[in-house]
Amino acid sequence: MNLLFHNYPWSIFPEGTVATYALQVLSILYIVLYMAVTTMALQDNFSRAVLLQHTAILPVFSI
Repeated sequence: MNLLFHNYPWSIFPEGTVATYALQVLSILYIVLYMAVTTMALQDNFSRAVLLQHTAILPVFSI
């Protein structure tokens, strides 16, 4: 079940390694967190959403 690194020549990691699966899990978690922050922003929880966006999500995944 390789979602991200299946048959891509630019892939750094060979298929089926621990790093590949870890990156897939991190990517899925990032999408879930981003959707949660977007949902909170749409529900007028702007201060909490902006705080989460700038302290938790963006610094981790902007490396």
